[in-house]
Amino acid sequence: MKKYVYLVLSFNIFISCNYYKLSKKNLLWQPYMVGDKLVFKSNTEELDTILISKINTVISFTDNLSLFSDRHEVLFVDTPKQNVIEIKALKKDMLLKFNIRLGKNKLYEEYPNIKVRLNELIKMKCNNNIYCIETKYLIDSISRYNSNIKNILWSNKLGYLKLVYNNEKSWELISFYRNNKKVY
Repeated sequence: MKKYVYLVLSFNIFISCNYYKLSKKNLLWQPYMVGDKLVFKSNTEELDTILISKINTVISFTDNLSLFSDRHEVLFVDTPKQNVIEIKALKKDMLLKFNIRLGKNKLYEEYPNIKVRLNELIKMKCNNNIYCIETKYLIDSISRYNSNIKNILWSNKLGYLKLVYNNEKSWELISFYRNNKKVY
């Protein structure tokens, strides 16, 4: 009998932890499909091609060492060599993390590492579904201090449109292919 009481108590404590799931509204911020090919050109005439190879969702814990940690659903968009974006469900929001690295070097200094909450991002709309993310204006994000990125132009339809670094180097999307058809 004691064994069952402990089991029921343990189960109730475990399920009482919060589970934050990505909503359909959150997923609208993820424009990519497996097989999408993005071609970027820098202002120094360098070209880089990104091929989306995997999109998956995992459950992340707020504190991996805690037995009763909150759980967050996280979506990853990956290429064979890097993570491009992450979308993480939060209590009343979501966190969009920009991770793309472009160019031959793919140096850490040119690694965006920008985290933006949805409530910040919707205030940065500059056109029809295009968002001008200027890192100096991010309020909730400590990532702005750790990045060499000045701003990101983001589209709900095409994803990354342009990245501008503090050293004035920039990368712009010049082609977007889906199912071997050019859509941009």
